[in-house]
Amino acid sequence: MEDQKKQPMIFEMNNLVKSLQEQLALMEAENQVLRKQIMEGIEALIDCVVNRVGMVHAKPVSAFTIYNCLLNWKSFQAEKTCVFDRLLQMLDTAAKNDNVADDLAYWLANASTLLILLQTNLKASTRTGLRKHKGLSKMEEGLQASSGRHQVEANYPALLFKLQLTTFVEAMYTTTCENLKKELTPLLSVAIQAPRAAKASIVRGHSFKNTDSPRKSFSDAKGSAFSNSIAESPRKSFSDVRGLSFKNSMQESHWKSITDNLSDSYIMLQENGVPTILIEKIMCQIFSFINIQLFNSILLRRECCTFSNGEYLKYGLSELEAWCEKLEELQIGSVWDELEHIKQATAFLVMLQKYKVSYEELTQKICPALNVQQLYRICTQYWDDKYNSQSVSPNVLNNMRALMTDETSDVDSSDFLLDDDASIPFTLFEISSAVQVKEFSQFTLPKEILGIPALKLPQQ
Repeated sequence: MEDQKKQPMIFEMNNLVKSLQEQLALMEAENQVLRKQIMEGIEALIDCVVNRVGMVHAKPVSAFTIYNCLLNWKSFQAEKTCVFDRLLQMLDTAAKNDNVADDLAYWLANASTLLILLQTNLKASTRTGLRKHKGLSKMEEGLQASSGRHQVEANYPALLFKLQLTTFVEAMYTTTCENLKKELTPLLSVAIQAPRAAKASIVRGHSFKNTDSPRKSFSDAKGSAFSNSIAESPRKSFSDVRGLSFKNSMQESHWKSITDNLSDSYIMLQENGVPTILIEKIMCQIFSFINIQLFNSILLRRECCTFSNGEYLKYGLSELEAWCEKLEELQIGSVWDELEHIKQATAFLVMLQKYKVSYEELTQKICPALNVQQLYRICTQYWDDKYNSQSVSPNVLNNMRALMTDETSDVDSSDFLLDDDASIPFTLFEISSAVQVKEFSQFTLPKEILGIPALKLPQQ
């Protein structure tokens, strides 16, 4: 009797198990279809962005395409997904092709723009144990600081992707700066010292003019061209180059090649959609590099520490100043200040009657940015190849020696040389704060992107 009573229960349980197995099989089939669709979407996304889909309203389309796909696929809320790994693989492959400056700028623009979108629109999910992850604790604070608009909750995989993307942007930024420095190095090596032919042609009573070689144009979003000639550009402290002339146009071309290179670099970064704040940081690092190369050459090479070379450098600085003024008109911050050391050293080289200058005047008015080792090096190496005048007085040199003896026992040490700072000069919060949220919120993807079926993007 008991067996007969149990049989209906066993039969019912078997049917329930069978039903559950069928539901699980159906769910697995649906998951397989979903996974296939996701993989197709990921591959379609990667195929799309690697083909350089260009810019809309000076914003890189690829970055917005990636962000909108991740948002629409709910990848930010996922606790487990392969999409972030595939995107990082794509970026890593792109980073290995860092010899092509234009490609590097393209990926820097898209990666940094995507990073800004993540910083602005994501917030740490309250369901994730982010406190356990040291690398993500500061990120969580940054996400919480970016309040003031609707934000999407992000789980650990999305926040880890953001951290890895930050590292990638920093690496791409560093590589971009290093490549631009490599391009400038041979140009600077020519411009560091006035060639003998140029020294012989320096005469008084004339001004620098370059009528044969028009300046390369800057094309910017406003439509204003960076095309004014040197003679038409306003001048500041280095504008008074009247009284000197390089009759050999080849010597002028040395400095023009530098400004042309700077123009090409700026245009390349702008045309690829690199955020303005990163362009400003890159240009500041490039000008800091110029400052270091020119200044250290004066300290290390006595043939560069002459009156005639000072005039040659003064002319070159006036060219760079004119270029900087145009950059400021494009709403890029001042990079002219990065040349502080070489500007002050040049002012000393071309100064007349150096022997009349007191130690206080030299250190407080003429060269306040230079330390005592640098000043001593310049003053003792200087020689006037034009007027045969003296350097500073023995009393000034004695003051320097006394001060250096107090600070260090090695007067001949190389502590006077400037070092190139390789640190990252920005934070994620800084670059995201520099971008107007309105600019990003009004961005609309092109119809060609919205029409790709595998991406499954909404039409509006």
